[in-house]
Amino acid sequence: MERKPTDSAVLSNAGRALSIADREHALQWLKNARTLSPQDPTIPKRLADLYAYAISGVAGTGPELNINRVDIREVQSSFALLALREAEEDSNIATLTGMKLHSMSRWPFFRSRQLDYDKLAERPLLKAAALESPNPTKISALADFYADQSAKESGRVPSEAPTVERPGNEMMKRLTTPGILAVGNARPSLSVRVKLVVGVDGHVQSASAVDPPTEQGGLMAAHKAKTLSFLPLQEDGKPVQVGTKLTVMVEDIR
Repeated sequence: MERKPTDSAVLSNAGRALSIADREHALQWLKNARTLSPQDPTIPKRLADLYAYAISGVAGTGPELNINRVDIREVQSSFALLALREAEEDSNIATLTGMKLHSMSRWPFFRSRQLDYDKLAERPLLKAAALESPNPTKISALADFYADQSAKESGRVPSEAPTVERPGNEMMKRLTTPGILAVGNARPSLSVRVKLVVGVDGHVQSASAVDPPTEQGGLMAAHKAKTLSFLPLQEDGKPVQVGTKLTVMVEDIR
């Protein structure tokens, strides 16, 4: 480290290697690496990993950096609280931290110990949506997070945002991905009505076809609608989910 203090790759690798054993130094090295190489996508991910490990109380790893120990007391440590605060200052880091915590809840190590971090994961994901508002977040991490909750047997974390209904023509004016609705002329097309819910991050949380002309056409239309994004909506200064219906054109592959 002393020989290459301005080498972002060295700083980043050192930060990753010591993200649990020496969090304070690892954090500083990763921050320095990000300053030196702001376009390197691996550095924000490693920062988010460090924050997620601190927030969740991860306290030890094996020789392959596999997590092998958790200390719940660490969750309330000054560094863990710092990690949570700093993770929410940047929308990209907040998104990556929330995604990491959510994925950790599904790892066998944590599941075998009945450790579920989804409630912790929701907070930075919501913060990322707030930081990006009035635009949708760059990826649908929050919408995917809520969609995953339906598959859980227990410990579900549903969205607490109220849902308001809006007509499709109004939501079309808020659409930020109009190209997705385009359909080629090579095949005949089907017109399918789709009922969907747009989350507070502007991405579609759920979509289902309403009386589709064919089963396959309905599945294709719902899948297509899931990739749409919109300008998020607020009412009385608070983010809301939006229920709406849109017509989606898909190729008729019969």
